[in-house]
Amino acid sequence: MKLTELTYTEWIERSAALSSVSSSASPSASSTPVQERPVVIDFYVPWCNPCKAFRPLLEEAAERYAGQVDFYQVDIDRERRMAVLFRVRNVPALAFVSSDGSYRIVAGAMPPAELHEAVEKLLHASATPTSE
Repeated sequence: MKLTELTYTEWIERSAALSSVSSSASPSASSTPVQERPVVIDFYVPWCNPCKAFRPLLEEAAERYAGQVDFYQVDIDRERRMAVLFRVRNVPALAFVSSDGSYRIVAGAMPPAELHEAVEKLLHASATPTSE
């Protein structure tokens, strides 16, 4: 399954639709939106060989978790605001965004078992109501 390119504007529009966040909101760590489902975002640049090598693994995961987790990719050369929003400084990097908007960033490519475990944890965290 091909990963969907995501732009800052699309992310903000999606945010507004799901959590009534204003599309004019400035980027900050607290502006990560509440999501319909958990999200995995692959931050990359087209000329990065580790990013290219990692892509097939992400595509397999996107197919495996279709309908449960949304998978996106962000070219940080084109979408610097997304990199700033998630505080991404190196690629490849993955953002695991829970349904409640909380997220964690993992820098570097992950082995298949580690990626699977991270997505499973994301699904579990999104299914478990927070007590805060």
